[in-house]
Amino acid sequence: MFRLQNLLRFQEDRRANMAIILALAMVPLILVIGVAVDLSRAYVVRSRMAYALDAAGLAVGSTQGSDALLQDTMEKFFYKNYPETEMGTTMGLGMTIDSVNNKVTLSATVHLDTIFMKIVGIDSLDVAYSNEITREIKGLEVVLALDTTGSMASGGKIQGLRTASHDLVDILFGDQTAPEKLKVGLVPFVTSVNIGASNPSYVKWGVSQYAPWITGGVTVNQASYTGTTWKGCVREREDAVHTAASPDVADVYDGSTGPNGQWAPYFWPREPYSKPGSTSGNSYCSNRSNNVGVTNLNNVGASWDAIDENASDNSYGQAGPNKACPRAILPLTNNRSVIESEIDALVPWGDDTGTIVHAGLAWAWRVISPSAPFTDGVAYGTTGWNKAIILLTDGDNTSIRQSSCKSNNGGPDHSYTGYGYTSDEGTLGSSAAGSSMSARASKAVANENARLLEVCNNIKALETGGKKDVVIYTIAFGTNVSSNAKSLLQACASDTGKYFASPSSSELKAAFQQIAKELSKLRISK
Repeated sequence: MFRLQNLLRFQEDRRANMAIILALAMVPLILVIGVAVDLSRAYVVRSRMAYALDAAGLAVGSTQGSDALLQDTMEKFFYKNYPETEMGTTMGLGMTIDSVNNKVTLSATVHLDTIFMKIVGIDSLDVAYSNEITREIKGLEVVLALDTTGSMASGGKIQGLRTASHDLVDILFGDQTAPEKLKVGLVPFVTSVNIGASNPSYVKWGVSQYAPWITGGVTVNQASYTGTTWKGCVREREDAVHTAASPDVADVYDGSTGPNGQWAPYFWPREPYSKPGSTSGNSYCSNRSNNVGVTNLNNVGASWDAIDENASDNSYGQAGPNKACPRAILPLTNNRSVIESEIDALVPWGDDTGTIVHAGLAWAWRVISPSAPFTDGVAYGTTGWNKAIILLTDGDNTSIRQSSCKSNNGGPDHSYTGYGYTSDEGTLGSSAAGSSMSARASKAVANENARLLEVCNNIKALETGGKKDVVIYTIAFGTNVSSNAKSLLQACASDTGKYFASPSSSELKAAFQQIAKELSKLRISK
């Protein structure tokens, strides 16, 4: 039987109110938690997308080529770091290039389906990110010290060197022809270096500019060498005593440091043509006169046999006073066409005349130094400028013996170099008396190796405000570089990451590209 009092009692019962209130409150609470989860997912997407887009931007900034190539590079690097398995779907990936201000802007948008926000009608979120990559507009001076000895003619090495050098120029210059803050120099070397008797591209480096730096002027002994003129190579300066405790300062430093501030003109002397008394015409010395039986190396009456001052890839064993005198130094310049022309002109020089690596490195230092005789380099420590030297050789320091010349004719035993006859004259710290010719040659090579490290260490010691003034990269090119030579080059480099072993031309190409990209430092501007 229904009673009114029972109904009134139910109305007054409060025991289930909390359940009702909690049920009503769960809806907004779940929505808040769901929104937080979806927004957290969107944040993760943006973080991963930003990393991928920054990596793509750096890759694009260090790549030279068409817009299509840059677009392809951006996509490859982005999707490598943000694969399709990641949350969301990439809806837009864009890039704009500002060649005037040297900037690249990249943007990406990812479409993310929501999980909980669907409850309130938000089915998806579009997550966007953009960045701007700027190539650092810092000044850069780079000098390439390049081995152009006769061995570079084998295995396509000289062509491989040209190709790799062009790649380096392409990366550094981009599409610019004369950038204000980029200068490149070249120092081809053999056992001597050509400072340039004259250079039509650089009038300031004419003969008159060298007068203060050449002993006796550039016409010394020129009259004795019929049919030729001084090409521009010099003998290296050397103090009388050179020890670890008391090293000289003439040949392992830049500029005019030390008592021997000048260089003597390089002229390879006449050498005997055949055995005394022989009329067969058999030749024994590599740089000979055509007078049969001549034993006096300074015989003014003798004329040169087959003087050839022009080397090529296939003809590089010249004769004459400029034998083993390579192409002239190219001082620092921002003229891209001149640099590329000089790279194309690189050829091997002086078959079987040896290699003196430290001479090439020392002259590269003199080219990049602000001190005379080359003064195109900015002062050390100049804000916003960096300097680097790239040293390449395809072999060891060597002292080449001339075929039977000494024993048969009384002529020099070893080839002439930027240090004269190192074994016969006892230069480079080797004893001129009391030891065999072979022992002198071995001593000369040992001293060449020691001096290479001296030049390297002297350059690496340059420091302004806690920052190294010059960075050294070294490259062992080809398969004939000994383990000892590789160790020397590793020790010479500024750090282990700046030494490259490049047995093949393709590996050399990769090394030059890596160096060029390191030198073209990038930063994310915003």
